[in-house]
Amino acid sequence: MSELEEKTKAGAEVRVLTAQEMALASNLRSITDSFRFQANRFCHKRYRDNLEHEQYRSLLMHLKEDESLVITRPDKGRGVVLMNKNEYLSKMYTIVNDSSKFKRLSTDPTVTREQNLIKLLNRLLKEKSITEQFFKMSCPKGSNPGRLYGLPKIHKDNIPLRPVLSAIGTFNYGLGKVLTNILSDIIEKESMVRDPFSFVEQLKTLPKSFSIYKMVSFDISSLYTNVPLDETIEIILKNLYETRATPPTIQRDDMKQLLIFATKNTHFLFDKNLYDQVDRVSMGSPLAPLLAEIFLQDFEKTHSSSFTSMDIVYWKRYVDDTFVLIDSTFSAKDICTKLSQFHKSIKFTCEEEAANTITLSFLNILIEKQPGIGFATKVHRKETFSGLITKWSSFVPKAYKYNAISTLVYRAIKLCSSYNSLHQEFRFIRKLGTKNGYPINFVNSIIRRQLDLLYNPPAHKPPTPNTDIVVVRVPYFGLSSHVYAKRITSAVSKQCPQKRIRVIYDVTNRIGTGFTNKDKIPTPIQSGVVYEAQCSKCSDSYIGNLSERFGAKWIFGGSTLGAGILTLLIPLAARTHAGLLIAVRILIGAFEAPALPSASALWGRWIPPFERSVVPPLASIG
Repeated sequence: MSELEEKTKAGAEVRVLTAQEMALASNLRSITDSFRFQANRFCHKRYRDNLEHEQYRSLLMHLKEDESLVITRPDKGRGVVLMNKNEYLSKMYTIVNDSSKFKRLSTDPTVTREQNLIKLLNRLLKEKSITEQFFKMSCPKGSNPGRLYGLPKIHKDNIPLRPVLSAIGTFNYGLGKVLTNILSDIIEKESMVRDPFSFVEQLKTLPKSFSIYKMVSFDISSLYTNVPLDETIEIILKNLYETRATPPTIQRDDMKQLLIFATKNTHFLFDKNLYDQVDRVSMGSPLAPLLAEIFLQDFEKTHSSSFTSMDIVYWKRYVDDTFVLIDSTFSAKDICTKLSQFHKSIKFTCEEEAANTITLSFLNILIEKQPGIGFATKVHRKETFSGLITKWSSFVPKAYKYNAISTLVYRAIKLCSSYNSLHQEFRFIRKLGTKNGYPINFVNSIIRRQLDLLYNPPAHKPPTPNTDIVVVRVPYFGLSSHVYAKRITSAVSKQCPQKRIRVIYDVTNRIGTGFTNKDKIPTPIQSGVVYEAQCSKCSDSYIGNLSERFGAKWIFGGSTLGAGILTLLIPLAARTHAGLLIAVRILIGAFEAPALPSASALWGRWIPPFERSVVPPLASIG
């Protein structure tokens, strides 16, 4: 009781559940236990009865075990790509061996960089330069190196690879997300295209006289891997501390240091080797799209006067793709060459309108120029389109299948500027749905519903006051998942009318989850038990180093072994001296301290999900 009083005085939140909340918690637990049992029975029955499914599963497992193959998805579009592993590695090594962008490391800098970032964040928090929320979101704990992999560009000659960095779990991932939120208001949207739908609306507002100009599409080659980091960081700092009337509370040098932590100090694993990215932006970093956009907007501002001299009358850009209208007497290739000369880091390529059809594809839109009238648009599909969508036979909620068709219908309605093109697109959607096993009546009902929403939009419903929406992720096991969702929704609405449950069905058993070309994190650098020891002489603390280097398994074994040996020494220590006995008992406690948290980490890895609420209590009570 005294401990509780001390915590209350220290300001810690103490939550006491009411009788109503206790009843709801008990009811939800009972419903969840019933669902867990039904889901287990469903899984066993499904795998036992569906022999064809098991045969496919066995074939996929054999394919996965073939070490001469890399099985992945294409860079654009849907599908499956099988590559020779030696060819894949050769192309990836060509990328990582570029000494101007990458450097091979002999030691893992994760722990050192994590500690340096924590020290900087602690200092900024003490100085009140950052908020508590900023600190919590950006402070790393138990970080791992990033993992680099390549996605094949099957629509290009020789099938080059696009390097992508899986940055989730890295020491600077949280910092990158926080900085993205802070820096997003730097973006100016004047020459920026938000999405294909807004671009079509912008085309409709253009004067009819613009239809006499030549349409050209400019593309920047490998934008992310060519954005100069130092220059972009200086652009950001200039905007924050020189252009703005009110600069941020973080000092300029500290902000620069945070940006360097989030961008330049990026290391990753590839083929069991560690590399450091010394320059350019990595795809997969939370800051990558923002940095690329900031750099390109500065590029456009700097050279806007040159655009006018080249008779560029209209310029709209979506990331690295730019739609441009130029004087028909000017050469698009000459303009492309001049644009590439403006900055050494970026190179432009161009595509002109087709001379016979006066059309140009931009994003997923086919734009047709109608001189004196304007621009007509319809849906365009690239060569990478495989015709694959979620199959009707897929074991997913029906809402997934509905959305697979409704998104296509919505896009057709928004992008097609004439009834004829819309009719052709609906015919294509019907054929696509039939090809993927969808009943034609199902597809037609979605088309009718979307058209009805277009011509008879529903009245806007104002949000209900004092209603708290709670999102619940439910693993999908067919009918039992739907029954479970209805039961918890009903239970919550009865006990807490102010709460509204939104259920999201999570399909965990996907084919793609079994195939990955990312490096596995080696056990010695995986995070196991994370703990903190406070220094008695200063304010510094020691956090999680040992567990990050050795993992939960070794810590649990060492903890148990050490405590056991010391226990055997108790009789000898008691006969020798009372002080020695006290010291041995203290050491036993120190060795046993990591045992329970490391055991929890092991249970999380070894015990099946549906048994995690049963096994730990049984193990704890012996």
